[in-house]
Parts: sequence; structure tokens; C-alpha cells
Amino acid sequence: AARQSAGLEPEPTATGELLEVAHVSPTDTISLEDPYAGAADSWAAGQFDAPAPSTEEEAAHRLYDLALAFQDRSQRTEARLFEQFSEAAEPMTAVLGDIMIVDDEDERLTLERGGSLHGEVIPDDETGAWRTLGSSDDLVEFYDPTDVFGDLADALAEAFPAIAPSVEGAVEDTEDAEDADPDAEGAESAADRSTGGSADRA
Repeated sequence: AARQSAGLEPEPTATGELLEVAHVSPTDTISLEDPYAGAADSWAAGQFDAPAPSTEEEAAHRLYDLALAFQDRSQRTEARLFEQFSEAAEPMTAVLGDIMIVDDEDERLTLERGGSLHGEVIPDDETGAWRTLGSSDDLVEFYDPTDVFGDLADALAEAFPAIAPSVEGAVEDTEDAEDADPDAEGAESAADRSTGGSADRA
């Protein structure tokens, strides 16, 4: 009201107005909203508004439900990561073709030419039958995105040694740094770092 009485334009309040004042095009912005997290967020918000549990059993029950709700949220978020990665990887896989990431007796994971991740595993259900992981939701039951992306980087570095620093060179650089700085003797060498392989999350 004070701005209007002084003949000034009111301060922008809506998102569109703020973007206009900042000279930012809506096409240059990204959404931080996770469409998959809504259900877990709504459920958790209801728990925060509820009275404190009066017994240990009630507290354990509510905490159990909360853990499962956030597990679901985590898996949906990770599934979306796989989907986004596939979309971004397609131009490169179109040139490289299929890339085998994991090839073990009980699991196979491939980044296909079209950018999609395709897996096959033998679950620990005593049937011994292979299960196909054709969707991102299937993948997150058995794989952590961090492990998959690390294993893919390792596979690419092994197939194309020139794209990544050599382990020997990295070790020499670390030793030189330790010689220059005695306090760095306990620093972990590049040769000691590894991704640890894919995680079976079933």
C-alpha cells in the first residue's frame, strides 16, 4: 500500500513476476520438485502433526511405517535417476553400442544402444530362475545408482584406457605429494579406491 500511495509499482509476489523482474526466462529455470516424493511427504507431514506416541509399541509401529514410506520415496527417486541417465546417455550409446557393465554368474547388467539399462538377475528366492529387470523400478530393487554409474565408468576406462588417468600415474602423483607434505602420508592412494561393485538390494 505504501508503494502504491507513492506512485510506485507493487512489489512482485508471484513466481512469474519475480522471474520477469529478474529478467529470467521461465525456460531457463528448472524445477526442484520431486514428483515421486509427494506421497511420502504427505504421509510424513501427517505423522509430524500427530500427537507423540504414548507407548513403545505405538512409537515402533509409527517409526516402522515412516521407514517404509521413506524407503519408497528413496526408490522412486533412484528410479528417476536411472531414467534421467538413460535419456542423457542415448547420444553416446548410439555411437558406442551396447556396454556390458556387470557380467557375473547370477547377474548381468547392460547399458543398451538406446541408452536404457537392462538387467537380469537370479534373486535369492531359491527358485534359481532368472528375472529380467526391464524398468527403472525393477532396477532399484537390486542396484544402487551410485554403484551402477561407478561400475560403468570403470568398464569404460578399461575399454578405453586413454579416457581416464592411469592408476600408476595417480599413485606417482600421490607419492610426490606425500614427499612434499609429510602430513599427507596417511592420504589414501588412488590405487586403494574402488567402487565396490553393484549392490544386490533385494
